[in-house]
Amino acid sequence: MIDSINTVFISHSSKDIEFILQLNEFLHGLGISKDKIFCSSIEGQGVKQGNRIEDTVKMHLSKSTIIIYVLSRNFLDSQACMQELGVGWMSNESKKCFYFKLDDITMDEIKGFLNTSYKFTMITQESLSEFIDDFCEVVRLTAIKSSETIKLIKSLMSKSSSFIEKIVTEKNLSDDEKNKRLLEKLHVSLNKLNIGEMKVVSSLYFAEDQCGSFEINSGIINLLKDKHIVYRLTEVSSIGMYFEYTLQPWVKDFIDSNTEFKENLSKLFKGRAQNPYDFYR
Repeated sequence: MIDSINTVFISHSSKDIEFILQLNEFLHGLGISKDKIFCSSIEGQGVKQGNRIEDTVKMHLSKSTIIIYVLSRNFLDSQACMQELGVGWMSNESKKCFYFKLDDITMDEIKGFLNTSYKFTMITQESLSEFIDDFCEVVRLTAIKSSETIKLIKSLMSKSSSFIEKIVTEKNLSDDEKNKRLLEKLHVSLNKLNIGEMKVVSSLYFAEDQCGSFEINSGIINLLKDKHIVYRLTEVSSIGMYFEYTLQPWVKDFIDSNTEFKENLSKLFKGRAQNPYDFYR
């Protein structure tokens, strides 16, 4: 059964999740509880277990009173995102739409449903201040202190700056160069895993079927998922709140080609075999 309708629907590309997480916190800071924000990329604020993704997104998109679009290169390249954009354009009298524009696209690249007559929110202090005024008026939120407003704006700008810089830098790179840079970054993150994370990686890599069952609320599993090292194989729990996870293909490839790293994992795996419950502590 689908939960009650949310107030705000964040339409975005999942590739922009680093910014989306910060925007979600920004909206929460304005006074919107997270259970009133539907965001398909955020655990607990998207599609619930047992619900069809397409049906849930469609329902929340049509019923939410506010849609916030996060326009970026990734958004414009996504067919699903463009379909969601059309819904807002067709429903502009029944719901309020806000449009955030990230710096990796120009106004000239926004074509079709939108044009320069629309008001876009940039990631600048002045533009975000205007958004807060407009947004609070629409949702009838009690005005927050100017000092708190400044803190929220500075926090969003600061925490999203590295991501925005990255997408602007990568804008004109070829797909091969982008993939190369991504792999280099991921390889660095893999070499910086703590001992608990390494034990999980070793248990998955050396498992007969290279997968394992872990509690969905496991802190280590969620850290590895956020780092794009593991992913969940099924939407259905095997028992209780335990789900099947496996390593991302790039992780398996890295381990296969890195003898020293593989040997270190093997030592951890053999040591863990002496006490199989260590992993869950």
